[in-house]
Amino acid sequence: MKKDNLINLVRKAFFIDTAIITKTDSWFLLQNSINHILNWQTFSNKSREVLSELYGNQSEIIEHVLKCGDKIDKDTNYENQYIRNWIYSNKEDKLLFICEIVTKLATERNAITIKIESDVWDEPLSGDTIKKLLPSTVKMPYNAFILDVTNYNWTYNNEKVKTIHFSKFGENEKYINEKNIHGMFVLVIYTDDPAANVIYLDPNKSLEEHIKMGYDLKGTDDIEYLLSRLFSIAMYLENFKLDKSRVVIGKQIVKKNKKKHILSDKQITVIRLKQPKAEAIIEREGIEKGKINVSFLVKGHWRNQSYINSESKERYNKLKWIDSYFKGKDKDKLQKIIEI
Repeated sequence: MKKDNLINLVRKAFFIDTAIITKTDSWFLLQNSINHILNWQTFSNKSREVLSELYGNQSEIIEHVLKCGDKIDKDTNYENQYIRNWIYSNKEDKLLFICEIVTKLATERNAITIKIESDVWDEPLSGDTIKKLLPSTVKMPYNAFILDVTNYNWTYNNEKVKTIHFSKFGENEKYINEKNIHGMFVLVIYTDDPAANVIYLDPNKSLEEHIKMGYDLKGTDDIEYLLSRLFSIAMYLENFKLDKSRVVIGKQIVKKNKKKHILSDKQITVIRLKQPKAEAIIEREGIEKGKINVSFLVKGHWRNQSYINSESKERYNKLKWIDSYFKGKDKDKLQKIIEI
């Protein structure tokens, strides 16, 4: 694969997973600028006026957006309407116009800050910022990671696949009810195969070096998938602080996944969302315990803990939070679970 293609892919992944993050002014500007391009023909006559009013202090970016829009507008090969869904259907030419804006915005800011309060991001290897949107320079501070969303209530369960939608707080139901999820950050978790959610990295190698290794990257789709997952995690963490007080130790063996060629017995970092609030004591029936032949992560949960009053000797129940822990066969790998 040519280097130019690698660069384009990393830009594509970066746009897809960060365009809807609006916590900082820079991402808000990026999102709105892209919306103007995607819907250019709808209001092209008013575009200069609207952009100038919204972003008068960003003249260079506005000029760049307008030039891209003009180029799209004058090309007879393009359709009349530009919608976000087309970005995901391999429309390379339109997407590259948008990627130019992402790159220009990042260049003008000099660097894209990854605001993560964790010691791993202070290491010289990862540094404080991603200096360029190039796979030859980007390194991640994890040897591997998995995102566990079992406790997250903004999820939609569909048997073996769980999709988590990130949007502005309180707007998730509105988006889901209207089936308007294209404006949200979306990450798919495979609940039937935990190993499929794990990405292994050598923190001493750049993304470009990982791509060249290519032992589980069969084509551009796999590379795009890898890059989008990496930047998804990084950009999500940028907007949420790590709660160091709730870092716990667990054990896990990740079984080999034939489809993605994931090796077993690898240490991973589990990034887990905080536990939900206890609602009420739940009456539970007894269960039979059998032999466990697999390894798995038990999600954090509220449990009815039985106590005995030391004076009255009466037994009573009280809710107790149980942190996530690893269970099953060959559970001998120590591993941190990072809560966010």
